Amino acid sequence: MIIARTAPRFYPEVTGPGKQVYHISRGLQHLGYTSQIYTTTPIGRSTPSDISLDGLDVTRLPLSFSLMQFDVAIKFPVIILKSDFDMLHVHGYRDYLGTVAFAASQFRRRPFILQPHGSLLAYKALVPASQWAPYQLYDDTTRRLIALKADRVVVATDQERREAIEYGVSPQRVRIIPPGTLLTKESKRNRSDMVRFLFAEPKCRSHLARILHDRPDSIRTTQHSRGRSRAQFGRETRISFIRNRLG
Repeated sequence: MIIARTAPRFYPEVTGPGKQVYHISRGLQHLGYTSQIYTTTPIGRSTPSDISLDGLDVTRLPLSFSLMQFDVAIKFPVIILKSDFDMLHVHGYRDYLGTVAFAASQFRRRPFILQPHGSLLAYKALVPASQWAPYQLYDDTTRRLIALKADRVVVATDQERREAIEYGVSPQRVRIIPPGTLLTKESKRNRSDMVRFLFAEPKCRSHLARILHDRPDSIRTTQHSRGRSRAQFGRETRISFIRNRLG
């Protein structure tokens, strides 16, 4: 399975979202899942000594221009549309990479996960009303479809969940996954939540991945159709499996 990820800020720049992107990608890599990381952060400075990017698929897109946090890389639309992926996971909201990634997921009909790393309405509490215009302009321009049509919106707290619902996201599509959550006996038995598998913290991710690996019967297989290679059929089966798990 190939998961395309967008992270405008990534190592060597140290940020919370970038750190999660790194550890999730590393954890899944050991289990045979590939993450394609797209970022506009140049290699520039040295990476922290406890972080190794060796073996990670990181594409550093040249920055064309910036407007606030909207870092535009004009080559990204062509690159993402030509890339081979089973799922798109966007880290952040109201940024260029995530906006283009959403359009690509709709065009390619691939599952789309939004993880805003904060409240969708946080700007109302953090900046004065006189500075709300850029946020509202983005929401009006996109009609909030990136959040509203995401297969899942991953948040960290109950307040973020409430504000996501206030923003217009269906409650059935919001998942709370707090950082540091341990795997309970109940969640061990619940094998159907693909989103939790993908975005759980390291202590429980390996458990859930093992459960998934041990249940090949979870994926319904039928005789592949004429004219389709086994590789193509396998890809379609995995995508169908993801969609079933997303509900």
